[in-house]
Amino acid sequence: YNWTVPIRTTIIGGQGTNTITVRYGTVTATSGIVGSICVSPTSGGNCTTPVSSCLAISVQQSVPVTPGTIAGAVKACPGDVFTYTIPAVRRAAYFIWTAPAGVNILNGQGTRTVSVEFVNGFNGGLLSVIAVNGCGNSGVRTRQIAFNKLAPPGPIVGETYGICNKQNVPYSVPVVAGATSYNWTVPAGATIDGPANGNSIVVDFGNTGGQITAAAVNACGQGTVRNLTVRVVPATPSPISGSTTVCAGSTQTYQIPAVAGATSYLWTAPGTIVGQGGTSIQVTFGPNAATNQSVTVRAVNTCGRSSIRTLTPITVSLCPRIGDTYVSKLTAYPNPTKELLNVDFGSDSDKDYSVKLIDMSGRVVYNESNMATEGMNNLKINVQGLPTGLYILNFEMGNNREFIRIVVE
Repeated sequence: YNWTVPIRTTIIGGQGTNTITVRYGTVTATSGIVGSICVSPTSGGNCTTPVSSCLAISVQQSVPVTPGTIAGAVKACPGDVFTYTIPAVRRAAYFIWTAPAGVNILNGQGTRTVSVEFVNGFNGGLLSVIAVNGCGNSGVRTRQIAFNKLAPPGPIVGETYGICNKQNVPYSVPVVAGATSYNWTVPAGATIDGPANGNSIVVDFGNTGGQITAAAVNACGQGTVRNLTVRVVPATPSPISGSTTVCAGSTQTYQIPAVAGATSYLWTAPGTIVGQGGTSIQVTFGPNAATNQSVTVRAVNTCGRSSIRTLTPITVSLCPRIGDTYVSKLTAYPNPTKELLNVDFGSDSDKDYSVKLIDMSGRVVYNESNMATEGMNNLKINVQGLPTGLYILNFEMGNNREFIRIVVE
């Protein structure tokens, strides 16, 4: 027989026979003897070419170092097949890999690289490896492999208010990496119109709101759910625009932007409202001063009303002259007065006018309607007998109206 041995290994007896004795050279912590002892029969007669038989050996002074980081996937699902590997390890003769429950090692056991298969029952765990030689085992190197349950999708995009009986309302979520499909749910009374397994859907609503949910799906099953609350009533209107400091008897405009899903609007105000039901109203305030007044509005549809939007505080003041338009050359004198109040005004033609004197309780104490003549006109009002105090002179002619504050002494 013909024997061969690794470097730093000497055959000290038995060469040519079926048994040999060897002496190993010096080894250190960083330099061992690694290789193979091989033997082959010497050819003779009509024999075929001899075939060698080898035995791998590793002669070390100490156990292997702990393997380096295991490279490979950190998340997996049943059905996945992944490869894991480690760098070369000093003094290692071979390697022992250990897989968690639900993971089968397909090939590579004993080497630095293994191929593993994830099967039903896998729910995450540690893949570990040790290096081995004749002196013993290295420390353990592990890699945590998580069950690849998908995270929730990004926010669901779509209408959240005013969906009462709406049809063909789209909703969507961003694409989730690794997802093979999506699961959606909609409130009772609503239906998904068309495909329901993509990252977008189209919904037909009834008269009930609730939750829309979406979850990404992969081989591990359904991921974490994302929710969106949808309401059949309209959203709260945007802030009301309009004056918060007004004159008694004046007419002011208050308005809001249109609200999605609203069919009308319900207003309240401390005065007479024109335009109820729309997004803009005109409010005619009464003759009295007031503080802490409010204008409110709700958006309305057939399923109900929104939360209330309020404009407050509104202060109503008594102004010397009040009105959107002015009567030509209107004056009232003397003011304050004790007996007669003169009211002078101009008119561009013969037309009707009316004059009222109103006290602070809103009671009309003087009321006259007459025909003005073209040019300047004079009206005398006897205030004798009226209680002293503040009054409002309300003068109207044609489309013009004006108020003057009058003091009776």
